[in-house]
Amino acid sequence: MNHRKYVTYGLKSITYYFYNMAEGCNKILKHRAQGLSNTIPTVKKHMYKQNSASEKLCEGIEQYYVFKEDECCEIEKQIEKVMHDANNGKFKPFTVDKTRLRVKYFFGERYTYGDGFGEEVLFPKGEVDPIPVWISRLIITPLELAGIFPIGFINSAVINMYLPGGCIVSHIDPPQIFERPIVSASFFSDCLLSFGCKFSFKPIRVSNPVFTLPLLRGSVLCLSGFAADSITHSIRPQDVKTRRAAIILRRVFDDAPRLTWGQFSRMSGDNNDSSFIYRIRRKRSFDESEKLPEEINKKARFDKKYGT
Repeated sequence: MNHRKYVTYGLKSITYYFYNMAEGCNKILKHRAQGLSNTIPTVKKHMYKQNSASEKLCEGIEQYYVFKEDECCEIEKQIEKVMHDANNGKFKPFTVDKTRLRVKYFFGERYTYGDGFGEEVLFPKGEVDPIPVWISRLIITPLELAGIFPIGFINSAVINMYLPGGCIVSHIDPPQIFERPIVSASFFSDCLLSFGCKFSFKPIRVSNPVFTLPLLRGSVLCLSGFAADSITHSIRPQDVKTRRAAIILRRVFDDAPRLTWGQFSRMSGDNNDSSFIYRIRRKRSFDESEKLPEEINKKARFDKKYGT
């Protein structure tokens, strides 16, 4: 594996709208991903116009090209197996979260959105399945050996499976729950990650991003600092052209807020309660300025304090 950091980039200003990386930088990434060059130079950080916001955004984003074609194929086969096992009921009820165009598989930990940003809390221990051995062997261990994060750092993994037109709305990974960096690996196809968008619904609309970042198949992204804590990120529907998977690797703080069994029991009642399963699956993450239409909001928020 080639674990060298392969891309950094410049911004004219955080207030400018950037839709793609520089053409030359994109060519380098594509060549590397397609194996068309044995020696691809590192693209060094550069700033067309320096200011504190753009510097912080650049410093908080790192990408690596880690997984080669055969490695991607092996990982993708394992993802397919997870999907098959989920369809056959082999996981705990709260491991799987299905919506029409996106399925999430939680391993190790899961959290609920509570009353919004800053109010998120973890599920009680043991309510989702442990991290699969193959994720540790094929993804976590290679990234540990590459020095991308310390050995033993990761204790939570989520597989996000997107169908064409699927999305995840603008959000910040809860800082009271997850240590930084937030690490994700991309599989099946390329995509774009957008920073600073606002979503509205019925019909779904997305504002122009402050910045978009290509996520190539086999690449690994690390978010920290300003990029993780001070600006939202999202996947827009128009940027998911074909089926795509992202594996999100994070570390949950030892003292992160967590539902007690009593709270969880009151929230969920019987785990076989289909209305609860429906409501928890409708959870979304939003900018503080965004709000669901009222009829969706009523279905999605089933408890004043801990609804999702």
